Amino acid sequence: MQKMLLSIFLWVMFLFSAWADNLPIAVFPMDNYAQKLPISGNDGALLTSQGNQLERFNNLKSHYFGLGKNDQSPWSELFITHLLHGNALSNIYLNEQHSIAAFTNPSKSNTFNSRDIGYGINYLPYDNKWINTISNNMQLEQFKNLKYNKSKRAIATNNLEAYAVPTIDPWFLSYTRAGNGFPFNLNLLSNINLGTSLYVVGESQDKAWLLVITPYFMAWVKAVGVAYTDNTFINSWIHFTNKSMIAIITPNVSLINNKVILGSALAGTILPAISKNTNDKKIVYIPVREINGYARILSVYLNSADIVTMPLVATKKNIMLLINKLIGRNYGWGGFMGYNDCSGEMQAIFTPLGYFMPRNSSQQINSGDVFDLSSFPAADRMAYLVKNGKPFMTLVYIKGHIMLYVGNVKINKEEVPLVYQNIWGIAPPDRSKKYIIGSAVFLPLMLSYPEISAVDSILDRDVFKLVYLNNKLADINMLNIIY
Repeated sequence: MQKMLLSIFLWVMFLFSAWADNLPIAVFPMDNYAQKLPISGNDGALLTSQGNQLERFNNLKSHYFGLGKNDQSPWSELFITHLLHGNALSNIYLNEQHSIAAFTNPSKSNTFNSRDIGYGINYLPYDNKWINTISNNMQLEQFKNLKYNKSKRAIATNNLEAYAVPTIDPWFLSYTRAGNGFPFNLNLLSNINLGTSLYVVGESQDKAWLLVITPYFMAWVKAVGVAYTDNTFINSWIHFTNKSMIAIITPNVSLINNKVILGSALAGTILPAISKNTNDKKIVYIPVREINGYARILSVYLNSADIVTMPLVATKKNIMLLINKLIGRNYGWGGFMGYNDCSGEMQAIFTPLGYFMPRNSSQQINSGDVFDLSSFPAADRMAYLVKNGKPFMTLVYIKGHIMLYVGNVKINKEEVPLVYQNIWGIAPPDRSKKYIIGSAVFLPLMLSYPEISAVDSILDRDVFKLVYLNNKLADINMLNIIY
């Protein structure tokens, strides 16, 4: 009997192993790559001029609060009016129509290998009833004749998930194709941190959802996490912000007032504060939603170790402080469950420095001077980055992914560039399999990896660009981001 049971067990394990080998995912071994950087005596040196950093900080405040020449804030009448009128008038209406079309399956969509078919949590494709219900709830006609209304200014009182269409239902492409399925919910665009300024464009029929403009993009959010603001609130919020502004650097910090937990804050959240510390704590202001739907300012005490006063001086030591708070955390597409994806990781690092960073990788390349190496062979790209990269001030962009260059390391007596990134995985050239990393890591950029020789080198992608953040202030056009 024991021999028979053992035979059955071994047969089951054989079948499971064969099945697993056919799946389009595997694990990339990271054991050979150190996740700590060496300490040097020059780690406190400035990585950019104080003037450049201050200019970027003022630019960030302008995008949030409307306090500068590049005023593109949700609280700015001029900016929102520009979005709602002229050529932008039809864009919101058309944008929502395009979103509905993007989440509408063809009438025959019953094969797992069909490209661009959207599936739910039950592995079945969505039918027309699903998208029609969402479409009716969006009330598209409300977006045809939009006018600025100052009473629509608002603020996020919770950490919000931002969706393309107003539903928490995920839109997964087939898991049988490498790099599709979980966690890539294509309906989830991003997250919106507590304290982010907003403008409410419209409301769903069931009043559960709001379409909002943020400093970064436009999306649908749950209405319960949004509070409307008036001049008194906005003037007070900006007044406190001008005195002192902090950034949260520790993920998921609890916000407590009089022993009552009011929520939590994500790394990269910016809030006004009182300039002086109280022992090891600091008084920070947060917005809360009153029963009438309007915002009120409350104070909370936060540990000094969880925050920094903005702008944090751009040095290797300080950026490593930020990285060490984040490294090793799970990959989270679109900010899923409060985790970061590649661009969210860059935003969490550079926001405390006072840099306004767009939310997706294709827009983050506009954050500085761009040098396009796409026409270079992979070996020349590596050599150029080793020689000309500015550690901690150079972003490396490939299509759909962005990383931070942090310096060079020697591997097998060869000097190669090292990057910090939050990455889902790497793949062979035919994209038939994904080797999962699934977290924020240091990883060298090499022509090949000895652990799995079949994977494609990041250095050899069709698009390969460097973005230098240590000098020029980028002129980011929010119209190109929002629509």
